[in-house]
Amino acid sequence: MEQHVAAEALAYTGISDQKLFDVIENQLLNNYKSISDSYDIDWASWLAKALAFSGDKKYLGTLEVISRDASQKKLRKYAKVAKKLQPKYEKWNKIIADNTEFLSEYSLAINRYSNMLNSDVPDLHKLAAKRIFFEGIDIPFMRDLVIYRIGSPAPNTDKDTKKWLKKSLCTSCKTFGSKSHWLK
Repeated sequence: MEQHVAAEALAYTGISDQKLFDVIENQLLNNYKSISDSYDIDWASWLAKALAFSGDKKYLGTLEVISRDASQKKLRKYAKVAKKLQPKYEKWNKIIADNTEFLSEYSLAINRYSNMLNSDVPDLHKLAAKRIFFEGIDIPFMRDLVIYRIGSPAPNTDKDTKKWLKKSLCTSCKTFGSKSHWLK
C-alpha cells in the first residue's frame, strides 16, 4: 500500500530522478507477469503510471512491453495510459518543480500547487485543485490562486477542471461548487 500511495503521489511532485524511477521499473518488470489478485494488479497499474510521471522517455520501452505482454487487462490498459501521459509529464515536471518563484513561507507542496495553478495547463489546474481539496488546504494564498484561475481559465479548460477548482475552495464540502460564494 505504501508503494501504491507513493507511486500515486509522484503525479504532483515534479520529480524525475532516474534512481527512483529505475527502482519502480525494476519492481514492475519483476512482477508484472506473475500478479493475479486485484490488489497487486492495482499496485502494478500505479507503478506503470508512475513511470509516466517521470517524464522520461527511457521508460517507454518498458511501458510498451507491459501494455503488450501483461496477462492482466487492467495493467495493459494503464501501461497504455502511461505511454500517453509520459510526454505531458516531460513538460509538466519542469513547471511543477520550477523553484524560481517558490515562496519560503510555504511548503514545497504548496509551492508546487502554486506553479500548477499559475501555468497555462488546465490539466495541471485540475491536478492542483484535487490535491488542495483532498489535503484540506485552506490558506488564503491558495484560495486566491484558485479564485483567479476560476475567473481567468486557461484556454481549453473543460467543465471537470472548473468543477474541481470550485470544489477545492471548500475542504468540508460533499458536492462540487458548494462554496461558490467565494466567487462573488
